[in-house]
Amino acid sequence: MAMKYLAIFVISIPSFLFAQELAKDIEEDSTELQHQIPINPNKVDDQGRKTGKWTILYDKGWNEIENSGEAAFYRLITYKEDKPVGKMGDYYRSGQIQMEGVLISDNPVIFDGEIIWYTKEGKIRRLAFFNEGLAEGSPNWAKKYDSNPKKIRLIIRGDDFGNTHASNLALDQAFSKGVMTSASVMSGAPWFTETAELIRANPEWSIGLHLALSSGTDRLNWGPLAPISEVKSLVAEDGNLYLSYPNSPLSLYYIEEPTYLFSSDQEMPAKALERRRLLTSNKIPNINEVEKELRAQIERALSLGVRIDYLDCHMGVACNPLLAPVMIKLAEELCVPIPERDWMGTTNVWEAYDGDVSYNVEKFVNMLDLLKPGTYRIVLHPTIDNVESRAVDSYFGVKSAPAGQNDLNMLMSKEVKAAIERNGIELISISDLWDYEKCQMRSPSN
Repeated sequence: MAMKYLAIFVISIPSFLFAQELAKDIEEDSTELQHQIPINPNKVDDQGRKTGKWTILYDKGWNEIENSGEAAFYRLITYKEDKPVGKMGDYYRSGQIQMEGVLISDNPVIFDGEIIWYTKEGKIRRLAFFNEGLAEGSPNWAKKYDSNPKKIRLIIRGDDFGNTHASNLALDQAFSKGVMTSASVMSGAPWFTETAELIRANPEWSIGLHLALSSGTDRLNWGPLAPISEVKSLVAEDGNLYLSYPNSPLSLYYIEEPTYLFSSDQEMPAKALERRRLLTSNKIPNINEVEKELRAQIERALSLGVRIDYLDCHMGVACNPLLAPVMIKLAEELCVPIPERDWMGTTNVWEAYDGDVSYNVEKFVNMLDLLKPGTYRIVLHPTIDNVESRAVDSYFGVKSAPAGQNDLNMLMSKEVKAAIERNGIELISISDLWDYEKCQMRSPSN
């Protein structure tokens, strides 16, 4: 961890502070390595099915590995005839619980009952409630996972288009030269007019509206499309939408905010940390004001000739169970789906939220090679790494821009395209799963 941020800290904070941070990272890493990971037998029966207690090791990107010395996380789980039984737990390398609950399938991942995620410090980070894979409060059209899939189907979705010119350049390249199948755009973001021009010129693209109640960055932020006087609960002191809701009750229920936004306070310079705190909220926004703002975002997209194929949520905020009824209502009015919270029967198999460029082509290909029949979703944040994209955030821009370029490179790589063909993977868009005449999910045979 310390070496990963070496170049950044040398530039951004005085050398004596860097030395303190480096020592702290070394101390934390040493403490984690002192913890002895409990190793279970990991047995299989005579038919090759997992049985009994297992210990599964993961690297920091949640890729399964064999060397415990390289593990960032580990899972303790019990199997019977290849199926998980009872409560399982994921743990940080230190031994602190990271997630606990019941899995009724681990491929695809299907939760049941209450699932709790924790920070490294042991605080509850997120709560969710599931009924055989469907989250509590799901719309009536939501689809459970296909219990007998015949082929591998894959949605590759890009997010956050319209926030910069660099993101719009990536939008065009990811569709025209890459394997992206759906794109989520933000109608309130600064560069959306250009985004809309691209979309109108390419009507074959599958486009969703990435409804935003927060910006996620401290330099690139924007105000509501509804009048500020009518949506005051959504607006920070600077007149823009809040950066995030990390201290709000919303944060306990399905917020996809990167955990690094505030979990790494120790490594963030005090000035940057204070800047972020002034732009965040610890309250639940007024649900009527939420509806007014989301309607304004929909109206702007439609007014610029953008066909909306689906709705989803920037940083997960509007899809939070406390606000989701508004999303479901708007989607029903438009006769479009919401591909969040696995409501469309997809399994998310790639999460690279932390600006980590180690999420590379090789790992992407390995993940594709391991897919079994089922319907999967990958979410990326492609952009062009340049001065503009690095300037969007005073602290994280120098990480998110290279990571976004990395995402774009993966989408266009020959190795990824070859792996898709080699494994017989059918690339589909979110639109392919939805019947726009009946306003419901298509059957697997369609």
